[in-house]
Amino acid sequence: MYRAEKTREMEIEGDNPLLHASSHNSMCYGMWKITGIVEKDEEAKSGKHIGEMFRTSEERNSFTACRIYSVENEKIHELAELMDSGDNTYIGCFEFSEDYYWDVMIMKDGMTAILVKGNDLYWAERKSDPVEDGIYHEVG
Repeated sequence: MYRAEKTREMEIEGDNPLLHASSHNSMCYGMWKITGIVEKDEEAKSGKHIGEMFRTSEERNSFTACRIYSVENEKIHELAELMDSGDNTYIGCFEFSEDYYWDVMIMKDGMTAILVKGNDLYWAERKSDPVEDGIYHEVG
């Protein structure tokens, strides 16, 4: 969906993201449905959000930031394994604005994401058309 081109060397320390951009969150825009719980441990989850629908858009200022993390980070690597992200070497995390219940949306691909609220992780599927949502435009 996005292709990055390295333009300069940067030293990244600790858990700092590789990229911080607040204006290009269109890959997350659209109508989404929560479809299940991401199994990350033995604890029982209520699953109270399964089946809920929500919309994200530029007009709603749905997201405040996008951060791209390397799977070389231990915590991100664990998340990438939970997502079964294949050969992806970076994970895109989009922070929701205060108007939303959710904290973060982590994109697996154009049609699938993980929603984060505290320690709870839920699967979400895009229910709207990605072309109409405008997720395939070129950035920069």
